[in-house]
Amino acid sequence: MIVDNTPPVIIVQQPQPTAYDHSGSLALDYGASDGVGSGVATVSATLDGAPAPASGTNIPLLTTLSLGTHTLRIDATDNVGLSSTASVSFDVIATRAGIEREVEQLGPRLAPGMKLTLGVAQSARDHGRCNIARAVYQAFIAQVRAQQAARRIDPAAAQILIGDASYLIANCP
Repeated sequence: MIVDNTPPVIIVQQPQPTAYDHSGSLALDYGASDGVGSGVATVSATLDGAPAPASGTNIPLLTTLSLGTHTLRIDATDNVGLSSTASVSFDVIATRAGIEREVEQLGPRLAPGMKLTLGVAQSARDHGRCNIARAVYQAFIAQVRAQQAARRIDPAAAQILIGDASYLIANCP
């Protein structure tokens, strides 16, 4: 007879406590094991306090999670009622390469002109000219707003692009 006095062990492969580009995706990979114990009865997960997608789900960050820090929490209980909890926090950030991919995805007809503006901003960042980069990102935001006003870009897409450009303004080295 096996006596189980050890709670399940929670394994989190993804996400890791790192930064993920807003334009990318994240394949959740988590679970629990009870070793030679009584077996895992339940595993549940929350993402920022709301029910999380199941392990194995690919999350498109651009349309699912906002910029900032997020926490995945996993709770597991074994068949004799022993439980354990684990959590991992990770960041969703904007990058210049990522915002270019977002422009192509969210406003493909607008991509060439907007990508040119983003290239100028990145060049200024690369040379340590954050004031110039900020001004060019502001010009990009003005472009997005003008395209939204002309109904060439969806309001939700415009909000994402403006948010990511604002992040790059605030986080210039």
